[in-house]
Amino acid sequence: MISDAREKATDCPEVLRRVHDGMRLVDSVARSVRTRAPANIRHDDIVSFGREGLLDAARRYDTSRGVSFQAWAALRVRGAIIDGLRAHGVLTRGGNSRVVAHDPSDVSPSETPEDRVANAEIHQAVRASVARLSSRERRMVERMYFDDESMPRVSAELGVSVSWASRIHARAVAKLGCELRRRRVA
Repeated sequence: MISDAREKATDCPEVLRRVHDGMRLVDSVARSVRTRAPANIRHDDIVSFGREGLLDAARRYDTSRGVSFQAWAALRVRGAIIDGLRAHGVLTRGGNSRVVAHDPSDVSPSETPEDRVANAEIHQAVRASVARLSSRERRMVERMYFDDESMPRVSAELGVSVSWASRIHARAVAKLGCELRRRRVA
């Protein structure tokens, strides 16, 4: 039984090779992020977040997508660093509600094919997670984030006070955060 658990915890040689080969990438991305991070955050913490992202990228990489591992890993490493900083309260999203509602068809000229793949995956995961909310929570999130409606307007549609709508919203966002972290998307 113990040997079974150890075997499951051990990554295959291909994953280990990807991690080993990607360490310089982590250092490079960490240095880049460090120049914009607050002075109180340690470089070692940033590198640690990046290494977690690299391991996740190495485990989830799929050659059939036609994206190089380096491109895939760069996105995952940077995302993991930013998520780690946010989780520690160092960065915020600045209250931008449109982050959740990103439409993968909105393509900027500087967006690479890898960015589009990553954004489409995130969009799909968010939509799937929203679909699992209760009907009130789902309606609240869809109207506010996907339809860009205000909370007072959505609360009126739901037939509840703004303060009750705020509670519904907070509960829905907390559930989404847990679900997306569990899926390792957020």
